[in-house]
Amino acid sequence: LLCENCGYVLNGLPDNGQCPECGKPTSESSPARRALPAWEEPRPLFGRVAGFFATSAVILFRPTRFYRTLAIRSDTGPAFLFAQIHWAATSLLLGWAACAHAAWVFRGDARNPVGIVPWVAVSAVAWLGLLLTTFLAARLTHWEASYRGIRLPLAVVRRGMYYHAAHYLPVA
Repeated sequence: LLCENCGYVLNGLPDNGQCPECGKPTSESSPARRALPAWEEPRPLFGRVAGFFATSAVILFRPTRFYRTLAIRSDTGPAFLFAQIHWAATSLLLGWAACAHAAWVFRGDARNPVGIVPWVAVSAVAWLGLLLTTFLAARLTHWEASYRGIRLPLAVVRRGMYYHAAHYLPVA
């Protein structure tokens, strides 16, 4: 059991105690306070779609609550799928905006975009950029945490970064 604030090992301490390193109550680090997001709960298809939108809404409008209650030591597969859906939507929007902008700059007509092939190509490059940026950010975050002596496994960082992908869509 690690302290939520500083990463200190809390094994053997009472539930009503405090972290010897930072003084935070050990009850704040209880695994019982964490749960799977609505997206990862087993449901039928339409329930899964509703879970996707519910999870996206919580991430966008209540990020502190979401990340404080996210079960961090779970499989990263569902989180990666969640990120891929958001990356795809974001990439398509960014690709469309880039093509419309290019048509406006080069032809003076933004209502008639360049075409489907350039749109797909630009979208694919945007998707790859989001993927690589996320992997690089996760690696660097894990490396910096290790350098500072904080126990932050790479899988935990990636899980958090995958759910962070919901923040790209409003920007696009």
